[in-house]
Amino acid sequence: MPDRLEAVRDAVQDIVEPAAERAPFDELVERAARRRHRRWQVAAAAVLVLVGAGLLLSKPVGDQVATPPATSTRTPSAPLHGNEQLIQSMQFADPEHGYAVVIACRGPGYRCAARATTLRTTDGGRTWSVLRNPADTEPGEVVRVWEATEHGVVLCAGDLYYYSTDLVTWHERPINPQDEGGTVETVPADWRADVIHGAYVALDPITNRFRQLAHQPDLPRTQDHWTINAGPDQRLIAVASNDSGGLWLAYSEDRGRTWHGQPVPAHHGGDARMVLADDGTDRVYLVDGDPNGRLNAISRLDHLGGAWVSIPVPTRVTADPNPGTMKVVRLLPDGELLYDVDDPFRTEDGGTRVVPVPLVRIYGFQAKVSALQSIDGILFSNVPPGIDAPDGVVSILVSTDSGRTWSLRESRFSR
Repeated sequence: MPDRLEAVRDAVQDIVEPAAERAPFDELVERAARRRHRRWQVAAAAVLVLVGAGLLLSKPVGDQVATPPATSTRTPSAPLHGNEQLIQSMQFADPEHGYAVVIACRGPGYRCAARATTLRTTDGGRTWSVLRNPADTEPGEVVRVWEATEHGVVLCAGDLYYYSTDLVTWHERPINPQDEGGTVETVPADWRADVIHGAYVALDPITNRFRQLAHQPDLPRTQDHWTINAGPDQRLIAVASNDSGGLWLAYSEDRGRTWHGQPVPAHHGGDARMVLADDGTDRVYLVDGDPNGRLNAISRLDHLGGAWVSIPVPTRVTADPNPGTMKVVRLLPDGELLYDVDDPFRTEDGGTRVVPVPLVRIYGFQAKVSALQSIDGILFSNVPPGIDAPDGVVSILVSTDSGRTWSLRESRFSR
């Protein structure tokens, strides 16, 4: 099989979540290639370029409801004012605490400043403040928020990583995960399960240090292994797959102390498979495709330990001859699916019925909003590219109903 098709197949076996911490499909392809050659490294998160934020808070403007449009679509192709603060990346640790990296770009051609500014919020993006850190001296275009948890944040600046657990003292973070030795019975809170050197481990995403889990899931030794969180109770799912479409699942309801096998249905007409999970819902979906990543079957699991149910794939998707159509399907916090196409639509009734997703009116424009992060059932997104926020305003979009409606959160800023 050609390298590209092999990369596509490996990529769609990975997890796609509507969250900034997971890479979109194209980055998954690249990540799968890296995983085959450098399995000891943690996969890179996607670079998220957001538009419409300021540098420093002064006072909040207050939430504004972004209502569906009443007229035809108009998607701007260029900024209105040519005076923007671009959010290069944004991650939330919980619904209230988050971080963003912004860079000032002004005038024709978007001439940008040499340095970026890191912001933090403690009220869900209603207000922002500057977070001083060592990355302030690095070239602005390379600075990103890499990880964010309730216990700290990691910033990436090219090949350098800095972390802090108190937002005052900063340390250089090792690029490669470091083995602390010994084992742990369960994955600690705010750590995540991962697979390193073929073993399931508990990894601290802030310090990049890990310890092997004392209790390993009973899965076959295959080319690829990975883990995901599922549901509000943060159940762990361990996944094993091979190059022939084989997929095996095990899950833990006690953070890795005990594991249970989860049978999966036979694949349909190809060897590309991916698992969709979100911490807002107990539902898990299995998406099947052909070697070119064309979506051809979906199964739904209402709760771990239950039975899979086959659900219909919309004709608009199966009729698309282009490769990679598996990339358009996303899982929403309410357990329904989003098909992120040019005219997006979502499902109701457990993925069995499709309804249109209305465009959103933002600053006088109508645009499609794609969630960049899902956390505790809340979706966060940027103001879409090409739509300017008013001068001096930090703006993000938030949905508490799985994208049916969006609120615009703004705050004035000053230097």
